[in-house]
Amino acid sequence: MTTVPAVATGQLLIGAVLGGVAWTALQVLGGYLVAHQLQGTSEVYGFFATVLGLMSWIFLGSRVLLYVGEANVVLARHLWPRSIVQPPLTEADRVALADIARQEERRPEEKVHVSFEPEGPEHTPQDDDDPASSSERAAASPAPSP
Repeated sequence: MTTVPAVATGQLLIGAVLGGVAWTALQVLGGYLVAHQLQGTSEVYGFFATVLGLMSWIFLGSRVLLYVGEANVVLARHLWPRSIVQPPLTEADRVALADIARQEERRPEEKVHVSFEPEGPEHTPQDDDDPASSSERAAASPAPSP
């Protein structure tokens, strides 16, 4: 999910600051490693270490940019707190899942409707398949005691 085109600059400020700080930290760390770890290496080993270090630095930089971009989306759409183990779904989970489903609309006449089943121990997915199973389970379960 990405942010919509009309996002206020203030909503992007936190992600931009976090991204700038993380990018600067990557540059400082990369400069330190090149200056101190590659001093005593031979030309061949130094070349290979530089190539591997640069690939790692690009990988980490792309991860940082991805994470701060996602942080902007979460902050702009108020998509927190999210549940780690589901069910139950939090309201932010429902909003995020509905947004993901609505992204699949491809044509103006196409509309995607999202709804969620009730959650709880009394409702299981088998209830939807077999209407008799819920009445059988209700008859087999003991009556609640006062």
